[in-house]
Amino acid sequence: MLSYHLSATNVRQRVGPRGMVMHHVPRHPAFAVTAHCRQGIAQHSAKRGLGQITLHDKPVSVLHQGMPHEAQHRTRAGDFLYSHAIGAHHLDLISYFRQYLAVMNHLFDIKIPFWRFARNTLIVSCLSLLPLLLLYILLLPGFAEMLLGNRMALSRFLRQVVTNGLPVVFVVNYLSFFLYALMNDAQRSINSPELILLIDLPVRIIVFVALHGLIYVLSADWFGSFGGDRWQALRVVGPTLMRSAFFENVSGVYLYATMVSALLLYTTAIQHVLDERSGRTTLLRGFIYAFSDKVGQAVGSVVIALILLTGYALLLTGFAALLVWLQSL
Repeated sequence: MLSYHLSATNVRQRVGPRGMVMHHVPRHPAFAVTAHCRQGIAQHSAKRGLGQITLHDKPVSVLHQGMPHEAQHRTRAGDFLYSHAIGAHHLDLISYFRQYLAVMNHLFDIKIPFWRFARNTLIVSCLSLLPLLLLYILLLPGFAEMLLGNRMALSRFLRQVVTNGLPVVFVVNYLSFFLYALMNDAQRSINSPELILLIDLPVRIIVFVALHGLIYVLSADWFGSFGGDRWQALRVVGPTLMRSAFFENVSGVYLYATMVSALLLYTTAIQHVLDERSGRTTLLRGFIYAFSDKVGQAVGSVVIALILLTGYALLLTGFAALLVWLQSL
């Protein structure tokens, strides 16, 4: 990603030709412009002057070398973060997101020991699970009052969360964070970020459903749930998960808690796809390129990741509905 840091003070705005807002800097000695890119850092000294670059093939006012004519810079212009169309709030959001990625890269590095990786996954899983759990309790009429007034109901609910929800969220998040670490590995254990997207989606659906089935059966054996009937425990998996995407049961809490890792993984994988505009263009790559070129790389990667998460919820619902249909035969 290319960004410019202007070591200038006393910057003020003025309106240029055709109503374009331009950032004017009073004349002072030359200053340095530092360009950060993946290949390295190049520093150029230049005198303050007002010119243009192209951002998504549109002229944008910037500061550059004093020349008798306007300069045009077209190489990877889409990576520029500075433009008259990007406000300070948008830049702040991008900055916060980069800081978030830096923290996640530190927490989920392929080189850290297993126990630390598992501990970090557990912490993130709990942090994503608790607010959604609280929201579910508050949205269900009378549920909070029942939990506060009935100690047995509270203990059974907490047991369900600890023995069912937390293991499911932890395992699914661990798999996604592991793929995320592999993708960010300097050795590039997985060379195709597109492959990450194709692997994670079906795997998380299968694991999510399978873990629910296993835990339901164990709950029937250990706690006498579902009347102690293992078959009955398996039969309720489909109907339960079919309504989870609509947040109608506590499994919906577990479903959306696993999307924290998915959003990180998908956004980063899409960024890698956009950075590697080479090789054969598949249908998925073509969609990512076309959409990101229209809305911008940063926004495009997040929006596409949200589209994939929506597809994840819909596919899980469809798979659960298929299980219900098979059980009825």
